Amino acid sequence: MIREATHGGRGVGDVLRTLLRNTEGGARPYSWSDIQAALEGVAPGDWGEFHRRYIHGTEPLPLSDAFTRVGLRLSQDDVGAVRIEPDPAASGAAQTLRRAVMGRGRR
Repeated sequence: MIREATHGGRGVGDVLRTLLRNTEGGARPYSWSDIQAALEGVAPGDWGEFHRRYIHGTEPLPLSDAFTRVGLRLSQDDVGAVRIEPDPAASGAAQTLRRAVMGRGRR
């Protein structure tokens, strides 16, 4: 979601650096409001809803949706082993985001 909101320009590392900066290098204990402020400072979005559903709530993280956003798909073989692989049907935007997240030389 961070990469998508910033067109691949920022990621989790940016949020963590912002959180550390805002908590005096981690010396001050932080709460969800600090995390949310860091998230919104890096990638504005509905982080309150994310918290309500997936952190405070009991809904499982939408991994399949997350992978789809970056041009990947979850697949399962005959014995139940799960794989993450490039989705040949991914949109151009998803493929671009995947390259930004994973690096250009990786598939």
